[in-house]
Amino acid sequence: SSPIKHKPALEENQPEDQEQISEESLQAVAAFLSVDESAISSVSDSTILKALISKSADYHDVLSQNEFLKLKLEQNTHSLGKQLEEIQNKYTVSDNLAITLQEEKETLQREAKRQEQEISELRETADRSQKELSNRQIAEATQSEEFNKFKEEANHREI
Repeated sequence: SSPIKHKPALEENQPEDQEQISEESLQAVAAFLSVDESAISSVSDSTILKALISKSADYHDVLSQNEFLKLKLEQNTHSLGKQLEEIQNKYTVSDNLAITLQEEKETLQREAKRQEQEISELRETADRSQKELSNRQIAEATQSEEFNKFKEEANHREI
C-alpha cells in the first residue's frame, strides 16, 4: 500500500491541486531531494508532489527524532558517566576505609598480644611474690616458734 496512489490526472484538476501545494512545501521537497526548487515546481502530477511532500515531512520528523534521541543519548551518557564516577569514588573511599580498618585491626591485635604477654608476666610475678610471701610467713612463724621455745627454755633455766 504505497502512499503514492495511481489516479488519472485530469487537466482541469491539476491547476487546482497545484494551488493547494504551498511554496514552503515545494521548498521543503527541493531541500529534501537536494534539487533546485524549479525542478520541483515543474512536476505537474500533484499526486507525486503530495507524496514527495509527505515523504519530506516524514524524513524531517525522523531527523528531528534522531536529533532528540542523540541528545537523550548524550544526556544519558553524561548521567551514567557521573554515576560511574560517583561509584568509583565510593569504591575508592570504601577500599581506603577497608585498608585503614585492616591496619587498625592488625595494630589492635599486636597490642592485645602484647598486653596478654604483659598480663602473663604480671601473673608470674604475682605468683612468685605470693610464694615468696608464703615462704617468709612460714619462716617467720618457724622463727617465732623457735624464739618462743628458746624463751621458755630460758624461763625454765631461771627457775
